[in-house]
Amino acid sequence: MATQPSTISLEKLIAQKSDSYVITNKNTSKKSDIRHVYLRQAINGLEVYGTESSINFDKTGKVLTQHNNFLADAQATLKDNSQALNARAAIASVANQIRYSN
Repeated sequence: MATQPSTISLEKLIAQKSDSYVITNKNTSKKSDIRHVYLRQAINGLEVYGTESSINFDKTGKVLTQHNNFLADAQATLKDNSQALNARAAIASVANQIRYSN
């Protein structure tokens, strides 16, 4: 199943708190006063790699550019959204993989 890019406005999206995205970085250029916001799509707060996007604002808050790599229906890409391990088992698995012993 091919996924389609999203047509959602990043400007409208970041104006509201949501677990459908994570802001990965933001900064304002000292020379140009352009504000750069970098974000990644998320499903229930978990980041979806490959959906890195950005939006750039001038000093008045007007959108200059946006690069939207969000998926139109990210939920449809899930095979299973149940957790396979509980927290204790996940920690034990990582400790085992890095050969940690206490």
